[in-house]
Amino acid sequence: MLEKERLFLFEPKFIERWLYENGIPYVEQFDICSQHYSMTLYSGK
Repeated sequence: MLEKERLFLFEPKFIERWLYENGIPYVEQFDICSQHYSMTLYSGK
């Protein structure tokens, strides 16, 4: 066991990430609680 060991435990409920396909921005969302996934074109609004 390490002297200054820390353990972080978390449960993600919502994950959002940005990605680009051929230079076009998209927002990818994972709603863990409702088990919903979406990937939408970023509109800038």
